[in-house]
Amino acid sequence: MNFKSILFTFLMAAFGISASAQCGALGYFSQSGSTVTFYDSSYSVNGHTVEWYFGDGTYGSGATTSHTYAVGTYTAYLSIYDSVASCFDSTSFSITIGTASGSCNAAFTYGVDSSNGLTLNFYNTSSNTSSYNWWFGGSATSTVANPSYTFTQSGYQTVCLTTYDSSGNFCDSICSTVYVPGNSSSSSCDAFFWTSVSGSTVGFYDSLTSSSIFEYSFGDGTYDYGVSPIHDYASSGTYNACLFVYDVTATGDTLLCDSFCRSVTIGSSSSCSASFAAYPDSINMSASSYPVYFSNTSTGVNYIWNFGDGNTDTSANPTHTYTSAGTYTVCLSVLSGYDSLGLPVVCDTICNTVTVGGSVVNCSPTMTSTVDSTNASTYYFSGSTPPTGGYAVWSVYDNATYTYSGQYATHTFASTGSVGVYYNVYRADSSWCGGTGDTLTLSAPACQASYYLAIDTTNLYNLYIVNNSTGTGSSTDYSWSFGDGNTSNTQNPTHQYATFGLYNLCLTISDSASGCYSTYCDSIGMDSSGNLLKRDGFGISVVNEADLLSVDQVDLIKGVSVYPNPSAGIVNIRLEMLSSETIEVNVLNSVGQKIDLVGYRTKTGSNTFSIDLSDEPNGLYFLNIKSGNEVKNARLYINR
Repeated sequence: MNFKSILFTFLMAAFGISASAQCGALGYFSQSGSTVTFYDSSYSVNGHTVEWYFGDGTYGSGATTSHTYAVGTYTAYLSIYDSVASCFDSTSFSITIGTASGSCNAAFTYGVDSSNGLTLNFYNTSSNTSSYNWWFGGSATSTVANPSYTFTQSGYQTVCLTTYDSSGNFCDSICSTVYVPGNSSSSSCDAFFWTSVSGSTVGFYDSLTSSSIFEYSFGDGTYDYGVSPIHDYASSGTYNACLFVYDVTATGDTLLCDSFCRSVTIGSSSSCSASFAAYPDSINMSASSYPVYFSNTSTGVNYIWNFGDGNTDTSANPTHTYTSAGTYTVCLSVLSGYDSLGLPVVCDTICNTVTVGGSVVNCSPTMTSTVDSTNASTYYFSGSTPPTGGYAVWSVYDNATYTYSGQYATHTFASTGSVGVYYNVYRADSSWCGGTGDTLTLSAPACQASYYLAIDTTNLYNLYIVNNSTGTGSSTDYSWSFGDGNTSNTQNPTHQYATFGLYNLCLTISDSASGCYSTYCDSIGMDSSGNLLKRDGFGISVVNEADLLSVDQVDLIKGVSVYPNPSAGIVNIRLEMLSSETIEVNVLNSVGQKIDLVGYRTKTGSNTFSIDLSDEPNGLYFLNIKSGNEVKNARLYINR
């Protein structure tokens, strides 16, 4: 039996007294090298006498006393009693003095303040440390060695202590869950505790008072009857630790009132180890934004991050953005689980410093370009992603300077020869991050594939495909893809579609002599009224536009002009008429749906009228102009 047990048993028997809620031994100590100063903060109704047992065979007394130890680990005891023998209590401390490696350990204990159940008094038991930083949750901190802190609510709270050596360098840190009982009355018959494991040493924490009747069973055949005991397990393994609370009946019988058990894992079978790395993003940072990527290499599944600026996170691999430059102490706690109140139980913690706001690293942006398949003068530009919160700007030099904002840009060149294109990216604070550029050599296209649609007025379910490609000659090769799996290599093919729907018709022209190559694609179809899209199949006939223009015109409609084309929405139509006639204009979209129908009475000669398509989306449209049995077709592009 140790000194505490012998002294406690002797005095209790000699004086016939019991410890009460108003008589409690409480103290703390500070350490400087091998000298330890002990402080008594016990409370007693009638005052008390203080005696210290230093654990190395020597003793002391008084509210404050100092003792110099040899290197080693000791268990010191504080005992108090009053002059009328109505109060006796004791408590113990673990003291570690120096090691060959001069190791630095952060550790603390705590007690509930006797005047306020929301206030905890913290006692720093760290070794080989010179300064401290306490964190009580949120933005509440302290640099006092042994602070007191009043929480806003009762229950379990997480408290962290970070220690530094005499040079101000980070030394060690620890985070533990503490219990704040609060000021409301509660039954003493409540068996519950949580644990904190460090190596083979386990701290058991509860909300019981020294006047409660209780017993801890550590699962290895040993027991303890003190509040929040510390226990060292002799070997690795998993133990079933239990707390038993007893009640005393009116007749003096002691009965089991409540019990609670939880498993405790020691040694190699433990899967709790905190570890992480931090990577500041010096490319995306700005004057008020400093992103840091955290890589979690811990063993565990539940985490609490404290970024050192008042912010926390529970994700595995978070990204955190600091708002000002500096050095921050970041702590990662691995949780062994959650208690019955849903509060976290910390099983390991590690803290590292992270510095943000150093030298800025410039970007290395890249850019690519592609040419439009139907217009060799139109280029599509794509750049690499700008920094987070930043933006990008394109500068195109084409006779004049054109500027485009964003990661992507489209430009149709008016000039030929060498032109310059540059891509610059900027950070969120508008500082330049990097740029790239290219010189393009443009030449007039040797050929351009193109066609448009015309309805066959003599055959309701037939379309004419009018080939108006440019730059062609006797050596030009033609390749048609009808969109239904069939193809043709003749210049003016005919094709019958077996089923009805929308088909993608593509024309590719090439000439090895001139180096020409061009492709043009559009969608075609007819409906049951003879408009685009229909019911039972339709055919197409490809004709050359030159052949159409060489036919003598005996039509009433001698000329059709549509402008502007492309249009922003208001479309002008000019007709040259041989005589006064009534005409009908059908407007179809690219999938053959009729979207407008207007009628006009024309006069002999020139006629001009307008159609408002401002509410229609950008795209290709067809104008079907009818006068009696005569039909004229025109294409229109809406582009705002």
